[in-house]
Amino acid sequence: MGDAPFAGIRVVEVASWQFVPAAAAMLADLGASVVKVENTDTGDGQRRMTGGGLMPTVGDLALPVEQANRGKRSLSVDLRRPEGREVLDRLVASADVFMTNLLPGQRQRLGVDVDDVRALRPDIVYLRAEGVGRLGPDAGQQGFDPTAFWSRSGIAAAVGGGSPARSRPGFGDRTSSVSAAFGVAAALVRRAATGEGAVVDASLLASALWSNASDLIFSAAAQRDFSAVVMGSPFFETSDGRWVAFSPTNENLPWADLFARLGRPDLIEDERFATPAGRARHKGALDDELRAAFGADTLERWRERMIGFEGAFAPVNDLLEVTRDPQVTANDYLTWAEADDGLSVPLVRTPVQIDEQLPSLGRAPRLGQHSREVLAELGFGDAEIDTLVSARTVRADETAASSEPRPS
Repeated sequence: MGDAPFAGIRVVEVASWQFVPAAAAMLADLGASVVKVENTDTGDGQRRMTGGGLMPTVGDLALPVEQANRGKRSLSVDLRRPEGREVLDRLVASADVFMTNLLPGQRQRLGVDVDDVRALRPDIVYLRAEGVGRLGPDAGQQGFDPTAFWSRSGIAAAVGGGSPARSRPGFGDRTSSVSAAFGVAAALVRRAATGEGAVVDASLLASALWSNASDLIFSAAAQRDFSAVVMGSPFFETSDGRWVAFSPTNENLPWADLFARLGRPDLIEDERFATPAGRARHKGALDDELRAAFGADTLERWRERMIGFEGAFAPVNDLLEVTRDPQVTANDYLTWAEADDGLSVPLVRTPVQIDEQLPSLGRAPRLGQHSREVLAELGFGDAEIDTLVSARTVRADETAASSEPRPS
């Protein structure tokens, strides 16, 4: 990607699972050189999620690992050993950004807390991501997507309508990763202007509250649970048991065109539905007419009949249909990363494009795939590297490379 926004920015990621790794992946997509620091035992915990048949794999590749770690390099090092800490210290001293989701106690024990890292690079941008925030009675508590994002935020209760709605894999993690990446980007802009580093705090809970802000501010103002208020449904069932969605409360909806496509041109002249005030006053009757009209034909027919409709309308796709949606394919939102081993993995792109450019996405690195390469860049000689590997302070994957993201 020519003139990538983060070209030349060096990122050290000491993190696992999805929240922070997904944020670092977005920076990598836009040109940053990201080194993922992993332990020498199993690496990122998600690497173990290939067994049991719980989720599909490609070969022995865990797809969540691929999604959150494409375009990075993996350095596997034991940070509990002094020699391992020397490796990390050299890496941090050359970095612009340090990103972690380790808990406060873990950061302190490993010597990678804010003061430790700033002692090595005073102007570094330091991201610490947590479950429920750095302050308060539960600060430092372990937090995952289903707990800190989905449940504690009230989203599960609000969406569930009485019983908690199930979260989907990584939903809150990836939503929160956008906030984390934005915070890092903002801090880098300030550093470019002032030369000062920054500490960026992000949490799953904060991102969840931002995502559900309307319900929360309504509840705070009314001093009651606003999720109990029925706001109306945008969903209408088709004759084959599928669903379509659009917003009948949208004042700018081209109603005359809609009524014609529904096969009900008589409704265009119906005084009840001629104005926004009338449609609001007779909402129940309008919904009945819409339900009857949409219920008279199949989803596939409605897809065809609504082509060219300028209002907000969508079929309720299942997930496989999303992968084949013409808008998804036209914009290449879902793409495939190939490698020399013959395996291709599906990846969802970073949800922004710069100058209409689509960066080439590589596969996630194997554990320790780039350990020797990174150590050489840090000034370690061949003999020193061999000693670190033989002592198991560093783990190096010696197999032929399947993906070679390079430093910018």
